[in-house]
Amino acid sequence: MNASFDLGQNPGGLPKRPSPSSGCDLDCKEKVFRSLADRTRLCILDAIRMGATSVKQIAAGTGLSQSNISTELEHLTDCGCVTRRRTAHSLFYTLNTPRWLQLEAVIDDFIAASLKAPEVSSYE
Repeated sequence: MNASFDLGQNPGGLPKRPSPSSGCDLDCKEKVFRSLADRTRLCILDAIRMGATSVKQIAAGTGLSQSNISTELEHLTDCGCVTRRRTAHSLFYTLNTPRWLQLEAVIDDFIAASLKAPEVSSYE
């Protein structure tokens, strides 16, 4: 008798990844990583680290143009790294603090581990 069992593995023998409950697919992940792979956006994230900040304040602290900052803040808001709050005369941007701090810690740990890891030749 030929029995076939689904061991929860892909053809290459690697375990299947469980579907994320958030419904975030590769397109969603790509959007976040693209947003964070931009030096200007990282500079903006650093500028608003201490609390609610307007585009004008970010421009004064970074030297970037207000129009460039506004464009980049749209990307950061869209991917969930930044939230915005409108007042009567301005928009204020803040880090999505719990999420951002968690992500930043994971990235820092990943970089530290990568720097400590012995280099493995791909020819071995």
